[in-house]
Amino acid sequence: MNLLALLSTANSGLAAQQTVVAVDSQNIQNASNPNYAQQTVNLEAVVPADFVGGGFVGSGVRVASITQSRDAFVEAQMPGALSNASSSSAEAQALQGVSALDPQAQGNLSSAISAFYAAMQALTQDAGNTQLRQSAVASAQALAASFQATSQGISQARTGLDQLVQGQVTEVNQLAAQVADLNGQIRAAQASGAQPNDLLDTRQAALDKLAQLVGATPVKDQSGDVSVMLGGGLALVAGGVAGSIGTVADPANGGHLSLTLTLAGGTSKAPLSSSALGGSIGGEVTARDGVLGTAAQQVDQLAYDLAGAVNAVHTTGYGLDGVTGRTLFDVGASASGAASRIAVSAAVAASPSALAAASTAAGLPGDATALQALVGTDSQALTGGLTATATVASITTQFGASSAQAQAVSTQDAGMLTQMQQLRASASGVSIDEQLIDLQKAQRAYEAVSKVIQTTSNMLDTLLQLT
Repeated sequence: MNLLALLSTANSGLAAQQTVVAVDSQNIQNASNPNYAQQTVNLEAVVPADFVGGGFVGSGVRVASITQSRDAFVEAQMPGALSNASSSSAEAQALQGVSALDPQAQGNLSSAISAFYAAMQALTQDAGNTQLRQSAVASAQALAASFQATSQGISQARTGLDQLVQGQVTEVNQLAAQVADLNGQIRAAQASGAQPNDLLDTRQAALDKLAQLVGATPVKDQSGDVSVMLGGGLALVAGGVAGSIGTVADPANGGHLSLTLTLAGGTSKAPLSSSALGGSIGGEVTARDGVLGTAAQQVDQLAYDLAGAVNAVHTTGYGLDGVTGRTLFDVGASASGAASRIAVSAAVAASPSALAAASTAAGLPGDATALQALVGTDSQALTGGLTATATVASITTQFGASSAQAQAVSTQDAGMLTQMQQLRASASGVSIDEQLIDLQKAQRAYEAVSKVIQTTSNMLDTLLQLT
């Protein structure tokens, strides 16, 4: 090996150590970046070596590649952990924010029902008393208002979840388009022989966010592209083509949003089933149509059943004006939406004397046998086999238990995610101490190679002087 070759070899060694320092610097600067995976410079000896004096002398070092530190086993589990934690957290938060079914809230259904029957019971003691009649009608109006407020509170919570889903769907579509674009950029870079680590980090961050939002799972192919799959094998992103999620009002679900998917490639699939949704969107839809949807149906059924039981008795009685056949509550023809519609009938609301108390016209004004039968509906079993008061207790208990269970699952899923994030940080996170040690090694190597260049230069000068 001649002296000029030694200088060339040393020059490549300096370049290699400069690359090590540059990558270490990049790692240190991104030590606090959660979306960054530590990069490593992989050096290799230059081949072929020179055959000199019966042996081989190497031709220096070069940068073979710059790779990311990622654990494939951990990365494979991250989408599920992100999706589960986001889903259960979204569901728990949605249920915790509902006060309409709080048994301690002022004007709650249980108190309103008790107050209604108490006012009717008081009226049975003096059926012709104008003030007692006004109090009884007021209690009926308060009961109707309590049903309406409870229904409205549940409806507002469900509508609020619709608004959250709408905003998140927009973000999902933006991220899907970003992943498709990044697939193309990464493919092009890899085709040129480069390893685009920063682009890979950007794509991974988008994939993580998609897992959090909608439970998407990445599937990598041989070309390096990552397809993004929803539940049921539906492709949100296929290579360089992104699909999109849309929202439409569902008349069968009270006008609440239903999700549709336009598949990558333009084929429509509508609607998206709940099994295809995970992440925060899946949790919000589950809370909206699951626990909250069930509570809304139960409150509607209770309003319909209670009004029906009361009306069945009230229509047989006589008001102070001798008229019979009047209902006390207007509730509509079906249970659907009954809690939002229930109201004291116009005739009774306009004149408390229309409140039926007597079972016969001849018994007016003091007869209260019909009213006593009405008070008896307090202990009457409704559709679910329970009294009105017991039904309210059952609804609130079920809701409270569901909310507590959702919170417990959220806590468990958050713990699992924390563990996975720690494993990822252990595998991919930047260790400042390790990088400082690596910097010192690169510095010493650079100084040593510089010494080689200086020595070779002195030898070359000496050779030139001899010639």
